[in-house]
Amino acid sequence: MNKLAALLLVCFLSASAFAENRVAVHSPMWSHQIPGKVNLVKALNDTVVVGGEDGVYLFDYDKNRRGFHATDAAVTSVRVLEDGKTVITTSDGTIRMLGGGLTPIWERTIPGYVGYDSAIDAVGGLIVCGSMDGYVYVFDNNGTYLWKHLIGSYVTNVRLLVDRIVAASDRQVYILDLDGRVRRNLDLTGYVRSAKITDTEILVGMSDGVLYAYNVTGGLTWNLKLNQHVSAIDVDGDITVGTRDKQIIRLRGDGVYMWVINVSDAVVSVRSDGGDVVAATLDGRVYAYNSRGVLVWYYEAEGRPSALSVSDGRVLAGTTVGRIYYSKIPRIEGTSSLIFIFAAAAILAVAFILAARSWR
Repeated sequence: MNKLAALLLVCFLSASAFAENRVAVHSPMWSHQIPGKVNLVKALNDTVVVGGEDGVYLFDYDKNRRGFHATDAAVTSVRVLEDGKTVITTSDGTIRMLGGGLTPIWERTIPGYVGYDSAIDAVGGLIVCGSMDGYVYVFDNNGTYLWKHLIGSYVTNVRLLVDRIVAASDRQVYILDLDGRVRRNLDLTGYVRSAKITDTEILVGMSDGVLYAYNVTGGLTWNLKLNQHVSAIDVDGDITVGTRDKQIIRLRGDGVYMWVINVSDAVVSVRSDGGDVVAATLDGRVYAYNSRGVLVWYYEAEGRPSALSVSDGRVLAGTTVGRIYYSKIPRIEGTSSLIFIFAAAAILAVAFILAARSWR
């Protein structure tokens, strides 16, 4: 029996080692260098969109450059519209509408500037821009100025819904009619460190570590004390939270914990899509997890991550030194699990055969 116990121990250690080796340092499929800092990246169906210090770049997923629009200031946000047109903003306060091939259609200027990619939205013939001067500005698709409304010292998030606009600043969240009248002001206590606005809910992470969930009419649905500075939020049905205290927290839509992961440094960005979770940390690492919170891969980027996008398993990351990385998250969780089970079963079978022979 001692021999059998030893063989079984070897079996389980081998199986554990097999499982551990499935997670490895990842080599991105490709990387590319642009001048200065990468301010934003977007993984679209067949196009990679990059906002840099000198303009907007378009690539395909084989790294071939498909277009470029030069700007005099850093690109801070990009929205690709359903009709193929593109709205971009830059750090000098300029808003541009671009056509196919990134050809200019019109250009407008607002006080301050749109400082966050999450502070612009464009749907149904309207363009909503949240500025660093604290105002929300609204234009139509022809570039005609319609109205503005003051909501805070700087605007971080806007969302244009069917009959309302939701806008978050550093301390407040406003719900506005499409003509600019205030429906509701949540007027939170403390500083908003991160926010995410979807078609159905408003998530707000505060400096004191409380995460609030509201519906789009402003009604509080739940809140959760995380005891950590909330640095990033994303939603794909479930909720992913990144914290300054080196954690990724995955919650159900009703705020119930699913899993918590400790990472190497403060989380600067999280993205989730179909259960996959990708996080970038202050020390330059990019991590990918499956829906169960199991680490799939990670890599160390050159420079600090400054932009992140995930769509259908495709992962784009950009850094402060102008590096762009493209990776994929394999959709083979079930297959990998079966391989592990069969491998473990094979090792067990060999162990029992050897043990049976030793008893003869």
